[in-house]
Amino acid sequence: MQTIRWARYSGCVAITGIQSHPKPGPTRRATRHQDDDLDAQLGALLVDLMEVMKQRFLVTITAEDLTLPLGLALWHLDEPRSMRELAGELAYDASHITAIVDRLEGRGLVQRRADAQDRRVKRIALTRSGRTVLRRVRRKLFTDLPLLERLSTAQRRQLRDLLATATAAGA
Repeated sequence: MQTIRWARYSGCVAITGIQSHPKPGPTRRATRHQDDDLDAQLGALLVDLMEVMKQRFLVTITAEDLTLPLGLALWHLDEPRSMRELAGELAYDASHITAIVDRLEGRGLVQRRADAQDRRVKRIALTRSGRTVLRRVRRKLFTDLPLLERLSTAQRRQLRDLLATATAAGA
């Protein structure tokens, strides 16, 4: 497992170091929350899962020379979005989104397009290079997930179905 040290500079996040750690033992996570009720155990395990995936995401986007804001914006642009929609999805101020899109556009990963219904609105769309980088990030992020190694294919399908049900209820 890797830990990423990061710092916030002028509203942007910068990676300041990556440190490798040995994988935790198989019982550490399982026993850490056993005194809590079932919902607390599930919640704590989901937070642990989010932390593992966040670390993996940061390592993956850092390898693509992307900061966290750039990587998150790219992630949410699987289809064209307005600046306002992107700001809402990322919970960022609109002025911050402008700077992020400027940087992505400068790297040739996105382009601004006029909205078909309202030409005052700019929609942000991935370029061919942007789609290539996003595919590469997703492939690296989801290939050989160590946290799934101990699950059989049937268990993975069951987990997928349970998570799909749980996230659909919260949407």
